[in-house]
Amino acid sequence: MEKRFSSNSFRAAGLAAFLVAAGVSAPAQTYNAIDIGRLPGASSALATGVNINGSVAGVSVPTSGGGAFLYSGGTITGLGSLPGGTGSYASGINDSSQVVGWSDAGPIAMAFLYSGGTMVSLGTLPGGSTSMANAINNNGQICGTSATLVSPSMALASHAFLYSGGAMKDLGTLGGSSSNGYGINSGGQVVGQARTSTGASHAFWYNGTSMIDLGTLPGGSLGSAALGINGNGQIVGWSYVTGVNISHAFLYSGGSMVDLGTLPGQSTSSANAINNTGQVVGISGGRAFLYRAGVMSDLSKLAGLPSGVYLVSGTGITNAGQIAANGSDGHAYLLTPRSGDFNGDGHPDLLWQNDTTVQVSVNYYAGSGGAVFEGWNWVAPSGVAGWKLVGSADFDNNGVPDLVWMNLATRQVMVDYYTRAGSGYQFTYMVKGSAYLNQKGQFGWTIVGVADFDGNGTPDLVWQNDATRQVTVNYYGGAGGATLLGWNWLNIGGVPGWTVTAVGDFDRNGTPDLVWMNTQTRQVAVNYYGGTGGATYQGWNWLNETGSPGWTVAGANDFDGNGVPDLVWVNDSTRQATVNYYGGVAGAKLIGWQWMNSKGEPGWTPVVPR
Repeated sequence: MEKRFSSNSFRAAGLAAFLVAAGVSAPAQTYNAIDIGRLPGASSALATGVNINGSVAGVSVPTSGGGAFLYSGGTITGLGSLPGGTGSYASGINDSSQVVGWSDAGPIAMAFLYSGGTMVSLGTLPGGSTSMANAINNNGQICGTSATLVSPSMALASHAFLYSGGAMKDLGTLGGSSSNGYGINSGGQVVGQARTSTGASHAFWYNGTSMIDLGTLPGGSLGSAALGINGNGQIVGWSYVTGVNISHAFLYSGGSMVDLGTLPGQSTSSANAINNTGQVVGISGGRAFLYRAGVMSDLSKLAGLPSGVYLVSGTGITNAGQIAANGSDGHAYLLTPRSGDFNGDGHPDLLWQNDTTVQVSVNYYAGSGGAVFEGWNWVAPSGVAGWKLVGSADFDNNGVPDLVWMNLATRQVMVDYYTRAGSGYQFTYMVKGSAYLNQKGQFGWTIVGVADFDGNGTPDLVWQNDATRQVTVNYYGGAGGATLLGWNWLNIGGVPGWTVTAVGDFDRNGTPDLVWMNTQTRQVAVNYYGGTGGATYQGWNWLNETGSPGWTVAGANDFDGNGVPDLVWVNDSTRQATVNYYGGVAGAKLIGWQWMNSKGEPGWTPVVPR
């Protein structure tokens, strides 16, 4: 089986004061941090990359007897070394958990590919004796650096390479003596650093046919390097800006290199990785940063970390927003985006709304599978007649989910911004302001989902037509996340007899997907989305092909922490709630279930916050 478990006065007068305050609010803790451990005998660990399954590649120090590791499913495994070697370093990982790096092989370093439990050497370019692999894409293509003999002088030099189909290709240079390949995307495009004919070191982009000089930021004649590239061809790295010791992170997109600046009080920065939604991680003055929607934030302030620990670097980020990072304590961390968490314990919670009084309470969950009831509290103890809670997400980015309300008659939509005081399970939730998300209303349409489709860090609204079952998304941004930025179709044809009941990123491509339920059979399917604005349909899968008559999908969130949304179901009459856990390919495999409320709450309806 499969199921889930404020005074809402809409104070327009207080909105202006809230919007001013919003610009100076403390950063939200929006990530759970998992210490991934280290290999036996090691004193520290360094994460170098992360894949869509939350598996992390890295190295434990000291490296004697190996060093390279793969963290997956809560277990850290040493990868060993090539024959004759005693140490190794893992530098990249793809979504199939293939790992690349380099290992000593006797007295020299050699690039390796670790796949299916076996480490193999990639060899070198012609005439070379040493090589290092830095990154691997989902097609198994690898980039790195190898020594080679350069004609006509036959001098030994280091050149960037692309390894594909069992062959290593020399990518050349920008007219100088050497080059290094640091990042590769799904299309086999490589970025790195290469010497020019003048001897300067510049960031490069290999587009599949030729190496292109990306230049530097203004004042950065001393050099630059490109370290990462996403599937859209956006490139990140660092460039000098003033003198030899001052470098800034950059984003190269559409032919222009943009300075990302630094964290407050810092003078230097470097961008290490970028995902397909344009989120960037890196380092600024010894602190890890996250750059999204035009703002650079101290990553340590966004994550729940042990006391006294801060993050010194962000090294990888997936399309679903999981981050590989390294701490000041010498530990490696996996950061997972947190959503729907009202008490800040890292677990999604359930909102319940009274069908008559419209009051709203929150049930806290944690424990095994995130399904153990831990307590409850009021969120909106005084309901507002004629309005219905249709979603919950953090619009103002203060770490507390906000409530989205729709007027049942006019279809106007408002958001109540929340803050909280207290600890543990003893919280007081307070409305600190309100704003219209749609003041005019949309007759004949209903809000069916709240999630960030365009990747700008602000939740968007999903609307469905009551008759045709067409679906659109309205994009939001600006102060308090209340400015309408545009809209797009998600389903222009409509699917009569089916309704959208949840949204969540099941295929972990960084874009929310739509969960549809047949109103008669209660079968459930997921439609996958991606592309510009997250509005391009990319296929579908069954989540429940047999159906569960008498039960309704109430929403989706990742309760068991495996990175895949789970479905919360509610019984139409008893209001019992269960959670169905999902995983596997494209997040469509049912892997178990648990009760969230076996007793039931007649007269109340659950709403799953995000």
